Amino acid sequence: MRYPSQDRQKLTEQRAATAQGAGQERARLDRLSGRTPYPSERNTVWVAFVDTRYEVMAVAETEAEAIRLACERALQFLTDRDAVVVGRFGTDSVDKIREYFGVIARPVQVGTAVLID
Repeated sequence: MRYPSQDRQKLTEQRAATAQGAGQERARLDRLSGRTPYPSERNTVWVAFVDTRYEVMAVAETEAEAIRLACERALQFLTDRDAVVVGRFGTDSVDKIREYFGVIARPVQVGTAVLID
């Protein structure tokens, strides 16, 4: 008889093996290309800010993803409050949010604190 906890354990082991395989493949490609990743790159996330009435913050593994997430959330915030402006200088799309409000994206090493000035 199989118990649900056994299935969860097997799934957890499969996920760990997949993640480990992906990390090994990334390391192999870095070795082949001659690129040595710095230790800080392995523990870095990107934080993006959009300053609407309330500041929107997104955290992601890449700069582009952090910017996209922050702009999408800012657009959702404006849409929920019926504050979206349509037109040439409007705020009715993610790209226009980025252009109108601006986005600040910074890399932050996990386990550290930074001063935003």
